[in-house]
Amino acid sequence: MIRHPAVQILMLTGLLLLETIIVRELGIIGLEPGIYLVFFIFIAHAQGSMRAVLIGFCLGLAVDFLSAAPLGLHSFSFSLVGYLAGSLRGKIFLDPIFMPMVLMFFAGLINLLTGTLLITIFSIAVSSHPFSGSFPLMLLFHALISPICFGLLRLTGIVPFNIRSEDR
Repeated sequence: MIRHPAVQILMLTGLLLLETIIVRELGIIGLEPGIYLVFFIFIAHAQGSMRAVLIGFCLGLAVDFLSAAPLGLHSFSFSLVGYLAGSLRGKIFLDPIFMPMVLMFFAGLINLLTGTLLITIFSIAVSSHPFSGSFPLMLLFHALISPICFGLLRLTGIVPFNIRSEDR
């Protein structure tokens, strides 16, 4: 079991690097697989909002560095999404199929809406807009792969559930 947040941040950064270097070349119709985001949502729901904000901020910085996005854009989005997903810990039951899909769909939607809001408010110049033509397909893809990723993480026990009860 990986209990320390620094190890989880390194694991998610490794997934991000793997996706950036290898998996992105295999993308379908220009979709980014976003496996790191699915794993992050699982960690956020499993361990609560306090850890999710910390891990989301660090993961967002890594995404900003690797994607040449303005520094802090993804950090804010991931921190917010992590907080919201972490605040659902103990409030919803994650069944094997349906709830991971719903959780991931709304997490992806909030992530994209937050990014778009920040881009609009601060007039940030970006190479591609989050609400491009592949936006609905990306949300659907993330929702479809989430039960598989959540199941793998549960079976392997890499991320422990309910470490502390005080960070709810």
